[in-house]
Amino acid sequence: MEGRKTAVISLFSGLDKDLSYEIDERLSVQVGSMVNVPLRNTAAAGIVKKIEDFDPAKQAFKLRKIYSLVQP
Repeated sequence: MEGRKTAVISLFSGLDKDLSYEIDERLSVQVGSMVNVPLRNTAAAGIVKKIEDFDPAKQAFKLRKIYSLVQP
């Protein structure tokens, strides 16, 4: 799908690695935005560190979408 983007997010939950999520095209997500994302069976807040073009070859599994934008 053309134009899909992913965000590399650093979570506030104490997880020691960054996670990637698909950006919903309806959200105005930018580097530095605070977002809510799915994490296991709950939601977690984090900061967007990097935005990349979606590359299916790099994805070993289906990416989950960002739930919402908390603060741009």
